[in-house]
Amino acid sequence: MTTPTNYLATPLCPLQPATVTLRGDTLLKEATFGIFGRWRDQDRRTFSNSVAKIVEKTLKTVVDLNYRSADSREFDLPDLETKEAVIDRIENADPADPSTSLQAITEEQPSLFDESIDGSE
Repeated sequence: MTTPTNYLATPLCPLQPATVTLRGDTLLKEATFGIFGRWRDQDRRTFSNSVAKIVEKTLKTVVDLNYRSADSREFDLPDLETKEAVIDRIENADPADPSTSLQAITEEQPSLFDESIDGSE
């Protein structure tokens, strides 16, 4: 048995099924120590949506993602194995990977699905 990467993942603390929502604006606010709230409105929307796409690309092979808005992704953690897989995927994400960098995602052409979420059809 491998050592859990997160103390909450130990067998002593059983996981109750949970739904997790990751919002791009919240992640950017935390990552920039609150400075994100001072960015221009259009930049905040663009980068917040891009962060949600990065979350999607990082986690789509381990969980089914639901789209609540253009800047958020929601997924279920039904068991300990799924939680461990999500933690592992996040911990091993490569910020230098050009396909999942914030710049690459921001410059990506929106898909039809992205446009329908944004309401900018």
